[in-house]
Amino acid sequence: MASKQFIGSDGQSELMNNRGITLVEVLIAAILSTVAIAAAFAVYAGTMHSWEGTACLTNVQREASLAVEVMAREIRCGSSVTIGAGSNAISIYYDTGTSDSLMATFHTDGSNQLIDIDGGIVTSNVSSLSFSSPDGRAINIDVIVENGRGTTTTTDDQHVLMSSTAVCRN
Repeated sequence: MASKQFIGSDGQSELMNNRGITLVEVLIAAILSTVAIAAAFAVYAGTMHSWEGTACLTNVQREASLAVEVMAREIRCGSSVTIGAGSNAISIYYDTGTSDSLMATFHTDGSNQLIDIDGGIVTSNVSSLSFSSPDGRAINIDVIVENGRGTTTTTDDQHVLMSSTAVCRN
C-alpha cells in the first residue's frame, strides 16, 4: 500500500499515517506490564499462603477432634477410670461382674504421640494431654494438637485445644 506524501512547511517530504511507536512508549508499556504482573503474583502468593495455613489448621482441628472422640468413646463404654500421675494418662476399666478388666489406656510418649492400649498411634503432634474428674465418672479431656508450621518469632496459630467431657455409662 502506498503512503501519501506531502511536503511540510519546512519543505521536506513527510509520510502521513506511518508513525511508529517510540522507544519511550515501549519502555512505559513494559514497566506498566511488569507492575501489573508483579501485583497479580503478589495476590496469588498471598492467597496460596492463606490457603495453606487454613488447610493446616483444618488438619490440626481434625486430628484433635478424632483424638478426643476416640478417648471419649472408650470412656463411655467403661465402668471406671484411673487417671495417672500428672493427669496425662488414663486407664479405662470394664466391669465384668466379678472384677474390673482393663479395656483401654491412653497416654503420650516422648515424641508427642497419643498412644492407645495396643501401642497404636491415635494422633501425633500432641503438645498437651490432660484428664480430670470431679466425681470419678465424668472425665474431662483436654488435648492440644499443634502443627510445626508457623513463625518462629511469635506464637503459632497452628494449634488447637479440644476439650470434651465423657461419662462412664456401664
